[in-house]
Amino acid sequence: MTPPPTAVVLTFPRSGSSLLAGVVHRLGIPMGAEGDLGLGRHLNRHGCHEDQEMQRISLNILFEAGLLLDLERRLQIDEERLERAARRYDNRMRTFVQRNDGSAWGFKDPSLLYSLPYLHHHLSNPRYLVLTRNAEATARSLYSTFRSNTWWPELREKLPLFGWRNRLLLVPHALSLRITKRSGYHEPALFRRVVEAGHRRIREFARGRPHLAIELERLADDPEMVLDKIVAFLEIEPDPEQLDAARSFVRPELLTAQR
Repeated sequence: MTPPPTAVVLTFPRSGSSLLAGVVHRLGIPMGAEGDLGLGRHLNRHGCHEDQEMQRISLNILFEAGLLLDLERRLQIDEERLERAARRYDNRMRTFVQRNDGSAWGFKDPSLLYSLPYLHHHLSNPRYLVLTRNAEATARSLYSTFRSNTWWPELREKLPLFGWRNRLLLVPHALSLRITKRSGYHEPALFRRVVEAGHRRIREFARGRPHLAIELERLADDPEMVLDKIVAFLEIEPDPEQLDAARSFVRPELLTAQR
């Protein structure tokens, strides 16, 4: 008997994952505890729809792999270091999945594209919702999040998700990067290259695995058509109220929040 699906939103940061996760949640696929989903309002006024346990796993792996705040390293990833970091959270990922398995569920973390190749084997029936957004628009939005007015609120909110050792290291590491790589954070071309590299990584991972390609722009322009595809792909049967709630969640202000 095929296990219920696990809906995994796979995308690059600032590509509309909060919108898509909110849509999936309203279609009847739990994407995390309600209290978790409303967090992150400094980036999205309606919340980022992120399961906090998945965030703990993913963010700690990224930090220990040296990828969390260093954009240049995302262009030449040390896969051995990334795999070692992921293995340290193997048991935690297994527990996370076991706690949710048994019924349809899902999660999203925009940075998951880096660690997922070393975590996906824990998922019994993953269905990857591969969301893309125009690379130039994504790069502009990512660039805006590296300004101090966004960076520091993000650091304050995410800091409790790190282990104690990583918390002690994270703040001086962040300060050091702000000083030593300050010029890089003001080069829009760097952000564009990082986005394009992320898109390539996602395509390579999704190839040969069950996935549904979704364009953010198409979701905004024709939500009815995209919702039909999502329902068919996940093999779910939302009731009319759930469908109405999902359609209503595709609002112009949510798309604006991704800029």
